[in-house]
Amino acid sequence: FAQLYAALDQTTRTNDKIAALERYFSTTPPEDAVWALHFLIGRRPRRLIESRKLAEWAIEEAGVPESQLDIMIKASKNPQLKMKLQNMPAPLNVERGEVESKMGPTLRAAFTGDLTLIP
Repeated sequence: FAQLYAALDQTTRTNDKIAALERYFSTTPPEDAVWALHFLIGRRPRRLIESRKLAEWAIEEAGVPESQLDIMIKASKNPQLKMKLQNMPAPLNVERGEVESKMGPTLRAAFTGDLTLIP
């Protein structure tokens, strides 16, 4: 589904979007395709855990203050950030986890002040 979503997001051409949808739905098991359709038409699953609790868990797991989590959430919703990452001298593909694998050690070093984390 992530690959389908990326393919839809990367084009404004209707025919390209239709082709991506046809490829996905012709090769995906029905039990998975129905969830893709559910999300593509704008539906969401019922929220089982309140947002505040999820935020508390994220803060605890990441070991960052709430203000830092707010900054990370805001950055993740910024479409310009994705474009900037893709247009860097060495492009980073978010869907393939390249931000974490290539930038993770540097970001952790910046956050902790421990420069030995940078390879």
